[in-house]
Amino acid sequence: MMTTATAMTGKRHEDGDGDGDDAGDGDGDDAEFALMITDASGEHVRTLEVERKQGINEVIWDWRHDRPYEPEGGGPGGGGGGFFFGGAPQGPIVLPGTYTVSMDVGGETFSAEVEVVAEPRRPMARADRMARQEALMSLHAMAGPIYEAGQALDALEEQLSAAEDLIEGADEAPEGLEEELEAIEEEIEEIRDELADARRNAGVANAIQGSSTVPTADHLWQVDEVWNVMPELLDRLNALIETRVPALNAQLYAEGVRPGAGEPIALPDRPGG
Repeated sequence: MMTTATAMTGKRHEDGDGDGDDAGDGDGDDAEFALMITDASGEHVRTLEVERKQGINEVIWDWRHDRPYEPEGGGPGGGGGGFFFGGAPQGPIVLPGTYTVSMDVGGETFSAEVEVVAEPRRPMARADRMARQEALMSLHAMAGPIYEAGQALDALEEQLSAAEDLIEGADEAPEGLEEELEAIEEEIEEIRDELADARRNAGVANAIQGSSTVPTADHLWQVDEVWNVMPELLDRLNALIETRVPALNAQLYAEGVRPGAGEPIALPDRPGG
């Protein structure tokens, strides 16, 4: 991809009072603000958080859409050239076309047009390019739920581990608790296996993005498989989150199987008192 750009022009907000409350104004020179990128139809494409410093500043856009999700703690979440493997997640590369970059500073909106031009050494028919982009955006939309499902399974397993410790420490485990705990653990294991399959299929985004041809039948099968599997998988996971695990916890507490509050703290006698 290549780009051309026009100079930014500015205009004052019709409803702005110029008092410095906009995103570009901060208490210091290092305040952050955002560049907003939209396509020719006005649809949001990317938000670029940038540091506000005096003088000439350079901001690099890698022609990609917003990341599908932000990994917890800012660590790797699976991404690479697509958005499932090899580092921080990335969005798909945009289609060739005209994009608008805008920012609000001091009560004024500044904008410029950027023309994204296809790499001439990698020719591709428009229909093929559109089919490829449709597949990539389909996977982009599902990348967040796939990641969030993995995080939710981790959290559920932590809860169940704590519940198991409580049951094992009880003088007499209430009837049915151990069986339900085991059943939930089995369900989580099955969901995790199916989620891993969905994640592997979704990883085809890397192959699709790296190709200058229309997605193959196998590629499209993998995209469809992700969307075929994930709705039911999320229904099952949400049933655990919203119903079965809360019910298990409620039963634990109702039966008196709960964490101890700790030992009381003794107040010492005051010396010389």
